[in-house]
Parts: sequence; structure tokens; C-alpha cells
Amino acid sequence: MKKILFSCIGLLLFSACRLSAFQPTLLRTPTSTPLVISTFNSSCVSTEPTQKDIERALSFTEELFDTSNWERSYSVMQGRVAVTWLHVDGFLAYLEAIIFPCGYQEADIDDYFNDTNWEIILSNYDSYEMKNECRNDSALRLYEFSVMATDVEYEMRYWVMKDINTRVITLMLVFPLGFESMMNHYADNIFPSLETCE
Repeated sequence: MKKILFSCIGLLLFSACRLSAFQPTLLRTPTSTPLVISTFNSSCVSTEPTQKDIERALSFTEELFDTSNWERSYSVMQGRVAVTWLHVDGFLAYLEAIIFPCGYQEADIDDYFNDTNWEIILSNYDSYEMKNECRNDSALRLYEFSVMATDVEYEMRYWVMKDINTRVITLMLVFPLGFESMMNHYADNIFPSLETCE
């Protein structure tokens, strides 16, 4: 189990490093299309996270992961705050508060979570397959994946939530197969209106 935990930590840290190279205002595609085609240019904000961003990220799941089985860490990077919770049995929860300094619209989120960026986000897994994609009436999105790492198959759920006009919250849960009821418990506590796409 420690091998799985260390693999998850390594994958997460490498993924976070790879993603931190991306500026939310720019999508690194072959055409270098701006991620946010902004109508908010006069009110752009800094990409430097504020104390309020840090507090929002740390408190988003309230006390759900505040047990001795979960270990929390966080990092502050240009354009985002990332919070990681690692469970002693190898489960993973990973949250990012991403700054879109000039605002965003639905199309910008579509562009950000495209096939190319999924390849980057999930590049540390041996393989992945998107199983479902759905959203609810409040535009909360959920992407469901099957992923493989070190010969272990995991279920991944990845939510994308509009927070304020320059902030998007993402939350990823990764649990080995066979722990769906436990994952459902956490999902229901965080996003009761969209626990799963099924």
C-alpha cells in the first residue's frame, strides 16, 4: 500500500509541476490560442494568489478530510493554489483554486479542459480513459475516468466548479477500484448535486 501511496504522491507532484507551467490566461496549444478571450480586460486581476484564495482552497471541503487517516499539504503557485490530501490507504483528493485573471465564460472552460490538457493533467498515469462527462443546472461539471498507475486500476472523478468571475475550483478524487461506496460518501459530502454522472 505504501508503494501505491508513494506512486500517487510522485504522480501528483509531477502533475502539479507540469500544470503550474500553464498560465490560466494562455492555453498551450499548437495555435497558442488565448484561453480566455476576455471581455473583462479593464478589470483583470493579478495571477498571484491572495490570502483569501489560500483560505478558500483550504476550507472548501470544510472538515471532511480532517481525520488522522488523511494528511494535508498545500502549495501556492503563480495562477493557482493546490491542496492535496493523501489517505493512509492510498486514496487521493486534490483541489486547485485556479485564477483566470481576466475572467472566463463557459467556452473558456471548455477550451481549458480539452483533450490536449487532459493529456497533461493525466500524464503521470500509465493510461486513462474518460468514462463519462456531465454537468448540472448550475454548470458544475464532472469528468469520470478510469486510470492505471503501477498496475493498479483507479476510479477518478474530477469536478470543475465556477467560483467567482476570476476563479475556478477543481477537485479530483482518486480511489482504487472496489472503494466506490467510500468515494460516493466523499463525493456526496462535497458535491451532493452531482455525486456521479450515473
